[in-house]
Formats: sequence, C-alpha cells, structure tokens
Amino acid sequence: MAQRVKEIMSKNVRLAEPGMSLKEVANVMKQYDIGMMPVSDNGRLVGTITDRDIVLNGTAKGLDPNNTKCVQAMSEGIEYAYEDDTIAEAARLMADRQIRRLAVLNAQKELVGLVATADIATHSGPETTDRAIDGISRG
Repeated sequence: MAQRVKEIMSKNVRLAEPGMSLKEVANVMKQYDIGMMPVSDNGRLVGTITDRDIVLNGTAKGLDPNNTKCVQAMSEGIEYAYEDDTIAEAARLMADRQIRRLAVLNAQKELVGLVATADIATHSGPETTDRAIDGISRG
C-alpha cells in the first residue's frame, strides 16, 4: 500500500500573520529552523512566506524589515495536498508547480501539516524523489 502524506508530514506548523513584520517572521524562522510559513488571516490561509520572499521582496528592495509587513512580501495563494494523498501525488504536485513545500490539509480543508521535498526524499524511493526534484529544478 502506498504511503500517505500524513505519514511523513511535519505536524507542528508555525503560522505567520499578514501584519507581522518581516523581522518578526525571520526571527520565528530562525528560532524553529524553518524556511517557509503559511500566512493565516483570522484562520483563513491567504499565502505563504519564505526566507527567499523576505530577501527578494523585502531586503533586496531596500525595505525596512522592522516596518515592512509580511503581507507586502508574501506569495499570495497556497499550494496544498491532502493528508490522504500519496507521497507520489504530492511529489508530482511539487514538480508541476516547481515548489519545495506544500501545506497539508485534512478533509475539512483545515491545515494539519507541511510536507517538503526533504520529507519525500527520506520516505520514498529514488524515482519519486527524482521526479519531484527534476520538476522543481526546471525553469
């Protein structure tokens, strides 16, 4: 039987809020050694912010990280898989969307975790991992 995303996902997800400063977001990322946070506005997922977003959409543009809000640098929308999806399905989605991390939702569309290419590499065969990495590396 194929492994499911819920078996390999990280369950302790840290959320950013649109009004947090880039400095606050960066400090949470540093504290928990994470590179991406879903952005939640009153319980509704509205986007993601990555360490790369902070650099490219904040620092590189000369914006003050103390006064620039998360919403100004985040990527709108959120890519996700369901917890009952197979690892291969999640890898395919990552490859198609050229992303390294996915939010994981339950059947009620509530955030229950995150899955990253590193999780897939650790828990699946080389074919699934290679497909995800090749897709992400395109473009």
